[in-house]
Amino acid sequence: MGCGGSTPQCQTEQTRKLSIFGGNPVVMEKGQNVTMRRNPGPVLIVVFGGPGSKKGQILRDMSQIFGFEILNAESILLESIKEELEPDEPQTFANVYKMVKANPELLRLDRCLKKISKTLDEADPSKCYLLDLIPNRKLLLSSNLFIKDCNNEFKYFETKYSFSCAIHLAMPVDKIIKKYQNQCAQKLDVSAKPTAGKDADPNKQPAASDEVSFVRTKSRATNFDNAIKVFVEYFKSSERLVYVDIHDKDSDDILSSLCEFFAGQNYSVLGNSKTLMLFNLSENDLDIQAVLMGVSIGVQTVNMDEFCTTSQKPVS
Repeated sequence: MGCGGSTPQCQTEQTRKLSIFGGNPVVMEKGQNVTMRRNPGPVLIVVFGGPGSKKGQILRDMSQIFGFEILNAESILLESIKEELEPDEPQTFANVYKMVKANPELLRLDRCLKKISKTLDEADPSKCYLLDLIPNRKLLLSSNLFIKDCNNEFKYFETKYSFSCAIHLAMPVDKIIKKYQNQCAQKLDVSAKPTAGKDADPNKQPAASDEVSFVRTKSRATNFDNAIKVFVEYFKSSERLVYVDIHDKDSDDILSSLCEFFAGQNYSVLGNSKTLMLFNLSENDLDIQAVLMGVSIGVQTVNMDEFCTTSQKPVS
């Protein structure tokens, strides 16, 4: 999926982003047609991220740093269904879910895109909007009217609003499974040594619960991976896919790489969601721009020589 390794013929701009926080390289592959279209309407970017990708937190951080607006397709769709409830029926999500269960055709991809188009009609044309098209919930993932071949619906939508690109926060399912299996194996090793006497934990959960959790995690990751394939392929085929390998990466590493990506697209920082403290011996010892790689996300420097007041301090 994406351009990550399985398609060597895919010509993309590949870079390894080095986080200023942790220094764990993040591999990012960018399609040749990724552009941030400024006119005549708003910039629209689709973001994909499965279970464990920290997509929600990353989207919130990007919103704080660059002032981006977040659009959640599921929320937009459910809000529109609320309007179709009976006048005397409370507009609660419980009633919405009941209505969806009775009328599954309400969860249609074309219906969702029409609502998103209407939202963009009323949006600020100078802003960038990050669209969470497929949240990690069963409601949309279980609808074969939403999870489907998206070519016709997307092409029709793009006659009015074009997607600038899609960002795929990718976590290969096989790596997720292997990581979780290792974690379960470590727990089993510990639980294999029973603790007797007063140190025994009466509330300790049986090892079987880890197996159940593993099956659930594997199922969620597999279902999401299968659900987004056709959507990711749509952007990959038009060279508008930004593939970010986030396996074993901290959220700060991922955020730093995305900040650099958007800074390279001439987006400026509006606010600081994080502050980096840099301690150095003197003001001349540190090249701030070299450390940040051109991205400013709230940096404060402390020159240690300012705190050394004794006249006997060594020249070195």
